[in-house]
Amino acid sequence: MGAQPILIKPPVTFSDFIQGGLNRSSLSLRELCRKAGTDPSFMSKVLRGKLPPPSDEKLLNRLAKALGLDALTLIITTGWTPSQLRQDPETLKSLLEGRSQARKSPAAPQRRERAFQVLKSPQLSEDLL
Repeated sequence: MGAQPILIKPPVTFSDFIQGGLNRSSLSLRELCRKAGTDPSFMSKVLRGKLPPPSDEKLLNRLAKALGLDALTLIITTGWTPSQLRQDPETLKSLLEGRSQARKSPAAPQRRERAFQVLKSPQLSEDLL
C-alpha cells in the first residue's frame, strides 16, 4: 500500500490557452492576428513569454472569437478580472470565497451563473484564482 500520488493540474497560462486554440483551429498565428487586429510580432513575443499577455479586453475578446474560445476564460488566464465580474464585486468576492449564495442573489443571475461556471472550469488552475 504505498503513498498515493497527488495529481496536481499545472496552471493554464494565456500562452497555453492560445496555443491550444491555434492547434484546434486551422489558423496560423498571422491569420489569427489579422482577424483580431493585432501585430503578429507582438503576439509571438507574448506566446514565447518575452512580453506579458495583452490587457486590452476588446483585443482579448477578438482573439477568443477568432479561435472559438471562451472569452471570460481567456481573460482570466491573463491574470485580469473580466469587466463583467468587476461590475458586480460582491459576486466575484462570493465566488472566490466559494459561497453558494453567489448563485442565489437576484441581481444579474445569468452573469453570475456564467461567472461561476468559468471560475470553476476544469481548464483553469486554482493557482490562477
